[in-house]
Amino acid sequence: MIKVCLAHLVFLVSLLLSTNGYSCGVDEIFVTGHHMEEYVRSDGVKVEPYYRKSHCRKIEKLNYFTNGNTELSRKFEAKFKKWEKFEQKLIEDLLKELPPWLKRYKLSKILRSSVILGQVNNPALIIPKSKTMIISDNYFKRKNQKGILIHEMSHIGVLDVDPSLLLKFFKAGGWYYTKGRNPLPPGKVIMSDSVDSPSEDFANWVELYYTNPKKLKKFNKNQYQTLKRIITIMEKTDD
Repeated sequence: MIKVCLAHLVFLVSLLLSTNGYSCGVDEIFVTGHHMEEYVRSDGVKVEPYYRKSHCRKIEKLNYFTNGNTELSRKFEAKFKKWEKFEQKLIEDLLKELPPWLKRYKLSKILRSSVILGQVNNPALIIPKSKTMIISDNYFKRKNQKGILIHEMSHIGVLDVDPSLLLKFFKAGGWYYTKGRNPLPPGKVIMSDSVDSPSEDFANWVELYYTNPKKLKKFNKNQYQTLKRIITIMEKTDD
C-alpha cells in the first residue's frame, strides 16, 4: 500500500482535471450535468423541468465516421469535410493495430477536417470526455500515422491508470506542484508540446514507448521504467 500525502492528492487531481476527461467504461462517454426542459413523454405524461446529474452513457455507434459537427467546428476551429473511402479504411485498419490496452477504448465519433485549431500542421485531436477524434489533412501526410493514433488514444487511457503510479510517473519526470497553482512542467521535456499539460506529456511518452523506446531510456530511465510498469499493468487489466 502506497501512502500519498494531501498535497500529492491535490496535485494528482490537477493532473486529471487538466485532461478535460472523465473515466467511464471503454464503450461509454461522459455527459456533463445539465438542465432538462419540460417535455411530454410518448405515453402522454408531462415531465417537469429538472437538473440531470453528470453520468456515463453507452456509445450507440462505435467508431462512427461522420462528416461534420457545427458545435465542434466553432470550438476547435475545424473545417469539416467528407471522408474518402480510402481514408476511412486506413483509420479503421490502424485502430485495429493499436496496443490491446488502447484498442479496447471505443470512439463515439471520428471526424475529418482540413485543419484543427486553425493549425494546418496539427494532425489529430481527441476529446476524451465525448471520445471524439478529429483527423486533419496533415495526418495523411505523416509517416507516423499509427503513432499519432496511439498518442491520441493515450489521452483516454491515462484516465484509467493507477493514480499512485501516475503520480510516480510525473514526479519522475520533474512535474512540480505548488498549492493553488496549475502543475508546472519540468525544465527539460521529451517533446516541446509536453509542457502544454501532464496529459500531453504522458501521451508523448506512450507514443515513443511504441515507436522509439531507446529515446525514452536515454532521456529518463526512471520515468521509462515507471511507464513500462504502467503499461504492463494496463495490458494485464485488459486480459
